[in-house]
Amino acid sequence: MANMLPPECLDNVFSNLSHDRGSLHRCMRVNRNFFSVAVQHLYRNVWTYYDPSGKTDNSIKIDQLLVAYFRCIGPIAAPLDLRTASVDYLSLMRHLNLDLLRQNASAALEECRKGKRAVTGQANTTDVAEIQQAEMCPETHVIQPFVAAVVKRCPNLTELIVGDDTTTEILSTLLAAYPRLSKLEIHVEQLTDDHLNPIARYCRSLRHLSLKSQMPYSFSDEALAGALFAQDALQTFAVDQQSPIQNASINALISKHSSSLTSLVVVGGPSLITTAAVSSGAATARPVPPLSHLALCTNLHHLRISGESESLTLPHLQTILHPNMHSLSSLNFSETSLDDTAVELIAMSTKGRLRSLTLYGIYNILQTKTFATLASSCPNLEHFHLDLYNKAECDGVREMVARCGILKTLVLGGMYIEHETADATVDEIATRCASTLRRLDISHWKVSDDRVARLLDECAELEELVMQGCAEITDRTVDAIGDLFASKEERIAGGEMSYGDAAATREEAVGEGNSDARQAIQESQSVVQATESAVVPLERDMMDVDIEVEVAQVNVSADANSNMDADTSASGTAPTTRPAQEQEQAQAQAQPQEQPAELSAAVQVQEQQVTSPRPRRLATPRLKYVNLTNCTKVTDEAVERGRARMGARGPRIEWKKKDGTVTGGVVVLV
Repeated sequence: MANMLPPECLDNVFSNLSHDRGSLHRCMRVNRNFFSVAVQHLYRNVWTYYDPSGKTDNSIKIDQLLVAYFRCIGPIAAPLDLRTASVDYLSLMRHLNLDLLRQNASAALEECRKGKRAVTGQANTTDVAEIQQAEMCPETHVIQPFVAAVVKRCPNLTELIVGDDTTTEILSTLLAAYPRLSKLEIHVEQLTDDHLNPIARYCRSLRHLSLKSQMPYSFSDEALAGALFAQDALQTFAVDQQSPIQNASINALISKHSSSLTSLVVVGGPSLITTAAVSSGAATARPVPPLSHLALCTNLHHLRISGESESLTLPHLQTILHPNMHSLSSLNFSETSLDDTAVELIAMSTKGRLRSLTLYGIYNILQTKTFATLASSCPNLEHFHLDLYNKAECDGVREMVARCGILKTLVLGGMYIEHETADATVDEIATRCASTLRRLDISHWKVSDDRVARLLDECAELEELVMQGCAEITDRTVDAIGDLFASKEERIAGGEMSYGDAAATREEAVGEGNSDARQAIQESQSVVQATESAVVPLERDMMDVDIEVEVAQVNVSADANSNMDADTSASGTAPTTRPAQEQEQAQAQAQPQEQPAELSAAVQVQEQQVTSPRPRRLATPRLKYVNLTNCTKVTDEAVERGRARMGARGPRIEWKKKDGTVTGGVVVLV
């Protein structure tokens, strides 16, 4: 049946697996039709599979990926004597990340050298010299041939990311070859007009534009205005690090894209709020009139203005949070001078629709009543970021989590959070956010191991836990993580075993020689499983499926008594008189029947299961990443012990030794 599906149907199905490279790789191995369609989705944007942070379980090795691409490019493969690839992976590329290419070119060339040595036993000195020459000048031997091959063989490129040391000539070549780019990110040390002018000259269809310059005031406002005005309908615009956003660029952004703009990010220095007029070596700040024009962006969902220091004042905030911006649901005012009045204004202006609020690095400490106002005005808040510094802010967080019932992300790392306050706050989070919390950051809190263990036990949906610099965290926390992912044998020994594992263990103990015992066990299992609802987690490769099995409540004791009476009447002979039947029953009770050893053991297990209290059921943990960096009381032995206990089931754990040196880099407990 699968062979009869047309490629269009397969393409529609595989498009839903674009972020699941494991499933796509298995689909490629089904047959030729599946391979021809799945390989296009797998190699469309391979750069997203690479996670340099180490949080992703199956992050791709970027050097091996580049070797696969090098095999498709003759000018690179020939000097390295690489075998030509059977599939032209390069032509399938839709997204190009030149920044990652440049950073990992040397590692990919080293991978080629290892492969050659593995085949020939030793490397030819000429080949080694060529490889070393390519390493010395990756711009000539790798980057330029790679870009030339992309321009020639990748007609459908839609996204481009360039980083440091990318020449303006290469950028102009790529922009001229792909005028229909939809996403462009330029993150360089010094962004100049030479980077922006090609955007205005060649690009018309950009939907996402991100600019980052480490050096301030390195390009003109007119060049930026030309790049913005040239686009048809820009949706996302981000500019970073003290960029001279002035009247021309703001007018071009708002007048041309007010109806399409959904995300605006301005980070660093005097930019959107004020501009700097340099005179005689002194910079004076003056307000920007077009700031009020942000009210025209009625479809704006996300707004970030951070790093403005003292520039972002309450009048500016009132201008930004105009009632016409009814779609605004995500705000980031980090590293600003907002106070309690400003935060209350944010809560009242976005009442009922605010989903995400980020305020890390603000210079003022908030009062408890501010959190109460935020919680009452924004009950649908899902993501909250704030550095906590005292007990009053922790009290406010406890009140907020009690009212906001769908919180998914809490980043609350700070300093000076003492033991009692930290434990009380974590307890409240574990109680109120048990079914919703996905990510929690409590770095530098003096929280105890017991509270962390309760948090891990209660919050079954937790995926990421960051506890950097928590001075009171010890090996007990690592052991608690190990308990969540312990093997079946350890759960049996500790009494924390699911009914499915217990059933399989009992059947293995009885053996295959006694069919009557197995049948008795199966009957007892059906009775016990019918006492209450059971959640059966079915693990599949790359996905989890939870099936709820709802069964009506039954009276176990009544069923057991009725079954006993039925068995007694069925096993006896037909009664002639009542006294004779009572006499036979008395003799049967005085002399119990002999049973096989296996059946007797099985019955004992059944009786113990029915009469003993139900063991604690462990929910399927979703924890994927734990950061214990600078937790000085966590030892190497505990982490290694946890890795041995969890096997391939546990999360990644990152930690460092007391002296600050990394122990084995990022430890992968998978």
